[in-house]
Amino acid sequence: MIGSKVKARLDALGMTQTELAAEVGVTQGTIASLISGRSNGSKHLHKIARALRTSPEYLLGETDVVSPREAPTEPAYLKTVVMHVAMPNCDALTAMFNGLLRNVDLTLARGDVARQLAELLPIGLATLADLRPDPLEPQHPGDHASAVASDAMRHPVPQP
Repeated sequence: MIGSKVKARLDALGMTQTELAAEVGVTQGTIASLISGRSNGSKHLHKIARALRTSPEYLLGETDVVSPREAPTEPAYLKTVVMHVAMPNCDALTAMFNGLLRNVDLTLARGDVARQLAELLPIGLATLADLRPDPLEPQHPGDHASAVASDAMRHPVPQP
């Protein structure tokens, strides 16, 4: 049952056993064993189902619904980061990087230093979030009209 379902999904997606195995993190032989029926299950069935854009229940024959409740939107190794387009000035970025470097062992190999910096980067970016300008504050100190408009937005006049 599982084997025919896996084979059908591979064909539907135009995917090879090797590609599926690489995405799931198993050997091609594991996938071949499932398809041939030599193996009737896998502890990686949920990963196989996700890679095949279906559900474990479909692969097990418990449902005829091919579509999973949630199709993968991006590979597991990607994380979505949302940033404001406006970047802080160079001084703020320099301070952030100096702070990150203070927490890194610079005696390590370059790759290890890069890894530590990558792990610390979200913390550094979070500190920069505090530097974002307040959208209600005037961007030019001499801009009296903006200041008045900003103040009006903060303290609306009560309506009778």
